[in-house]
Amino acid sequence: MNPVFDQLIESLDVRATHDLLSHEQTIESNVKRMQELFLNTGQLVDPLIVDRTTNVVLDGNHRLYVLSMMGCPLAVCQTVDYMNPEIRVGTWLPTVAEPMHKLLEGKSIRQEIASTAAATEALNSSTAPFVATQWVRGQAANQSNMVLEAGHYELASIVGAQHRILEALGDVLWEYIPDDLTDSYLARGYTVLLRRPFTKEEIVQGAKERKPFPPKSTRHLIPNRIIRLNMHLEWLHGAREQALESMRRMLEMRVYEGSVRRYFEPVIVIY
Repeated sequence: MNPVFDQLIESLDVRATHDLLSHEQTIESNVKRMQELFLNTGQLVDPLIVDRTTNVVLDGNHRLYVLSMMGCPLAVCQTVDYMNPEIRVGTWLPTVAEPMHKLLEGKSIRQEIASTAAATEALNSSTAPFVATQWVRGQAANQSNMVLEAGHYELASIVGAQHRILEALGDVLWEYIPDDLTDSYLARGYTVLLRRPFTKEEIVQGAKERKPFPPKSTRHLIPNRIIRLNMHLEWLHGAREQALESMRRMLEMRVYEGSVRRYFEPVIVIY
């Protein structure tokens, strides 16, 4: 057999949507956009990425929500070993182009000014769910930090505190940025809400307990991610065995046609 085809088949599975465990809440506008995409294309474009042992959805929580909402009993999943050290976990950070003092002004949120070192320690020790940060005049030397709702938190309580803070800040049009872009946004005058990335163990625990984290809490960096599978939704409304066979035939044809390519370098996709 073709080694590319063999790798694809080994990585992909069809699983019942009701068995999959979401670990994050969804964003309403993203759900609407995803639903429109499904209806317009009739396809599940990208497979959900799922821990093969626990059924926790690492990437694709919005896709899972829309599939369930549409009554689709099956989902195509790329299954991975979540504890593989090559899979890394970061976070997305809420940010907004608004001065920190205006963002927090009049809000019913406990606030404490802190040095950068003290703010970092508060996050790492789980004594703060968020730290609001801004570089005054866009300079790192003038970093201003506000610890929000300082306390002593376990997993469930820190998730609850993050929910409450985001709700208390009202209808802010957050832009969620990857944590490795923090400095570039701070340099442009944005206010960024810093938070500690969750561990893999915490993510699995939250999903199993059906206590989803706030939207965009986690950012999974997964090697060999499969995209553009384009699985017909009608195939996911029948028996699992038929869906697997339909997917297998589709992949055989696409591999034969040379329509499968592995990228070894970072890429930028323009939709």
